[in-house]
Amino acid sequence: APTANAGADQTVAWGMPVTFSGTANDVSKADRAAGLSPLWWFGDGASATGATAQHAYAAPGPYTATFAGADKDGGAASDTADVTVTKRATTLAFAGAVSSTYGETVLAAKLRDSVDGATAQLAGRSITFTIGGATYTASTDATGLATVAPAPLVLGGPLSVSFAGDGLYTAAAAAVTLTVDVPFAGGGAFVVAGATPLGAAVTFWGSKWAKANGLDAASSFKGFVPSPAPRACGTTWTATPGNCGDPLPTLPKYMAVLVARTVTKQGSTTAGDVVRIVIVKVDAGAAASASAEGTGVVVATLCP
Repeated sequence: APTANAGADQTVAWGMPVTFSGTANDVSKADRAAGLSPLWWFGDGASATGATAQHAYAAPGPYTATFAGADKDGGAASDTADVTVTKRATTLAFAGAVSSTYGETVLAAKLRDSVDGATAQLAGRSITFTIGGATYTASTDATGLATVAPAPLVLGGPLSVSFAGDGLYTAAAAAVTLTVDVPFAGGGAFVVAGATPLGAAVTFWGSKWAKANGLDAASSFKGFVPSPAPRACGTTWTATPGNCGDPLPTLPKYMAVLVARTVTKQGSTTAGDVVRIVIVKVDAGAAASASAEGTGVVVATLCP
């Protein structure tokens, strides 16, 4: 009767070829000469003939590979080898710019297969981005790139990127610090007054600025504080008719705007405080020219 030996147990990552080398023998010289019909069953439904065979497993898990041999008289023997198929390791890296302008920040990351890029299956993996207490998710494409769309409105700060792992891949993570610039306009700053919750419509420029903002300010003040305008909460500002009514360059899509609680006039000077700084999305068509009106919507708060 023949004997069979499947060889040593093996460990391999999914999708990578593993070589099996079995040995079949028989005490009968005639049976050996006739051949012992070696055959492999890999434990996943696949099989191969021959004492040596190569096979790649499609999914992680434990498998039992069976090697068998049979002689011409119907005698048979078999042996098994345990095969441990593992997940593949990954790496994750932030793929966007670490410095950007508010409204233009791209949250993107690249997931890579650390075992074999040629046979990677990276499409459809879920990547999580966390910044400023908010969480965003995106799925990878075939190259492993995941991009949050539409681009979220985020401020700067620590960003963590993570892949939790799944049935084929192990987890990975990355961390960066983003710098996001929120521009003020025209070298100075626009001012609004009153309540400015998220979503509030505001008027930051125009000949009727005082009426639109509910303050008894000088009618000559149109809403713009020239340089050097304050850039922090708890400060104050001043403006005079001669330097706050000139047309300004094209407005940015998003800009920082000062919020005043009180606005007063002393002689030709208009003065006010800064109780808050908000980010305003400028309305389409809004402008800061002599005959135009500047309006927008509050989308975020910078301070306090």
